[in-house]
Amino acid sequence: MDASRRVCVGGAVSAWAMLSLGAVGALGQGALPEAPEVVARAAGGPRVLLLPSDTLANFNDVFARLSAAMPGVVWDAYNTSGGTPEVAYLMQFDAVLVWTNLAITDSTLLGDRLATYVDAGGGVVVGMYAFQVNDVSYTLRGRFYWEDYFCINFVQNFTHTGHATIGTRQQPNHPVLKDVTTFDGGVGSSRGEGGVVLRAERIADWSTGEVLVAERHDKNGRRIDLNFFPPVTGSGWVPTTDGAKLMANALLYVAQWDQVCKPVCGRTLLQRNPNYAAFPKVSNTQANAAPSAQRERANDFMLPGGGSIETVTVWGVNDNNNAFIYPGHRMKVNIWSNALGAPGVVLHTATTTVHPTPAGGSATGLSSPRKVFRFEIPLDEPFEALPGVTYWLSVVSDVEPATWYWLVEQAGGQCAYRAPGGAWTAESGEPAFALCGRCDCSCPGDANFDGVVNLDDLQVLLFNFGTVCP
Repeated sequence: MDASRRVCVGGAVSAWAMLSLGAVGALGQGALPEAPEVVARAAGGPRVLLLPSDTLANFNDVFARLSAAMPGVVWDAYNTSGGTPEVAYLMQFDAVLVWTNLAITDSTLLGDRLATYVDAGGGVVVGMYAFQVNDVSYTLRGRFYWEDYFCINFVQNFTHTGHATIGTRQQPNHPVLKDVTTFDGGVGSSRGEGGVVLRAERIADWSTGEVLVAERHDKNGRRIDLNFFPPVTGSGWVPTTDGAKLMANALLYVAQWDQVCKPVCGRTLLQRNPNYAAFPKVSNTQANAAPSAQRERANDFMLPGGGSIETVTVWGVNDNNNAFIYPGHRMKVNIWSNALGAPGVVLHTATTTVHPTPAGGSATGLSSPRKVFRFEIPLDEPFEALPGVTYWLSVVSDVEPATWYWLVEQAGGQCAYRAPGGAWTAESGEPAFALCGRCDCSCPGDANFDGVVNLDDLQVLLFNFGTVCP
């Protein structure tokens, strides 16, 4: 079975079972579920898990519309009316869409595991009726409920007044509303009557005043609630309006696929995502921090196909947890040669004032949670990385009046550090970063530079299809 489309269930036997890539709706009755395998993050687009407790017809409807709206995505699905996915399974995905129309097998266990997934930085979009229904067996319970992971207030009342539409756009420039021109809830227009929770914000409202889309920023992973029923089947939203675009945007947003390398014709050459739970690394110049925090950190990298690096993105927090309200934050980037497993000679340097933006969530590896910010640092001129050559990247904060910490990808592995002007020393932990620019594709068709031309490269092409390049 192709890993780009798989449906799994919990339990021994179910009508929701193995589904082959191809015609939606072809399903073997009574087949045993396929065991989920661990698959690396897709090169061309995010991995998205559809997590309904619903009929096959409704799932097929949502999948068909989302897959058309999100080319390049690797999809999986798990029907929670037949079981509960393990946390390790959830952690394979960048984003999860949850909705219900049937009773959840174990709503408490599912809520516990989704909360753990969010704690680890996973993005979750929740739709009707997983937070607004009279029967609590349809709703997410456990930690997701008791420890407050919803964006929209959990109440038992919802309304069905027909053909309500998108109303006030509270945040008209929000990525979730991009290219969303119209939305009509259809004859049913089912929607909950609860407002947003204390730590959430409205993105858009229904024309009748209820919240339509809401988000919150206080969790490690991004959270969006969509106050409508995702399937069109029956009396759902009008398919000629932008419901699929609204769901697709929400999934890309919580997956943080809007975060790195989105200029026209730019692309991610390499991405090492931050681990919000790991202890971050101080990386500061003498102008920025006390002597104990005056350390420069570096991590090595290699681009198999080479590339022209234009932007370096890192994730960080600072010592006093402020919101980086200063006019600008000066960052210094060095790219070094490799000298026997340590930084050697500086090949490229850039000192730039950037304006960090919230990445969503807080880092928990320090003594208290700190808000995470993303720093996109443009180089003054592109750095041409040769194919297969190892380099080192160092990033330091230069003027911020508080100690800056660079988030790491994982606690294991190794990086290098030094005091100002000192020798480099190896230590555990690998700072997270992304390199954006243009590729030098020495192997025709090898769009992700892994040395093989296969379906992963096709996904890259589909995900970027239609992009206009100079």
